[in-house]
Amino acid sequence: MRTWKDRSVCQRNRMKRYLFRQKTSKYASMKSKIDDGSKELNKHMKRRNIISARGQEEIAGFVAIVLIVSVIIIIFIGASLNNKSYDRKNLLLTHYIQSLGQVTTECASYGSSYRDVADLIRDCHNGRRCSSGENSCFVLNSTLDAIVNDTLTYGINHSRKGYIFLAAYKYGVQEERILAKSFGNCSGEYSKAEMTFADLPGIITFSVQECY
Repeated sequence: MRTWKDRSVCQRNRMKRYLFRQKTSKYASMKSKIDDGSKELNKHMKRRNIISARGQEEIAGFVAIVLIVSVIIIIFIGASLNNKSYDRKNLLLTHYIQSLGQVTTECASYGSSYRDVADLIRDCHNGRRCSSGENSCFVLNSTLDAIVNDTLTYGINHSRKGYIFLAAYKYGVQEERILAKSFGNCSGEYSKAEMTFADLPGIITFSVQECY
């Protein structure tokens, strides 16, 4: 038969077991909550990392697009400036060759006034002489020498290295060289302009190349 002392010991043991179970249950509950919180935090951090990575990718893509557009704009502006410079050079050369063709020479033809350079090129092609008896081709060459040396600057110490003047008669597939004169050095890049005028049944092309 249990004594009062034994019953007291049993009660204390039951109380200890009850308190242990309570503590264990609370610990388990707290651990579960902590684990759940950690999982949610990890999910949040993953979502945040994904969003941050996407944001960085979008920023990098935007920067790349801006750089590409900037390079295209720079290339376009440079090409436009080069084209304008090229057009301006050609325009000046066109004015020059047209003005040169209208310069009056010292060669006069029989029964008419003094011939201009274009007329003299035509006379040279057809073997006509000046009224003075001089060879029209000789007068043409000496006239070009004088005009070019008086109106154009060229040489190794200048931006324009030289000039080439050409005149040719064309009729169908036939082409006949009338004039070819070089001034300075023309081994590099160049701009070109020309004028044409009739010499029936064909035409004559008179051109100038400006070399750089």
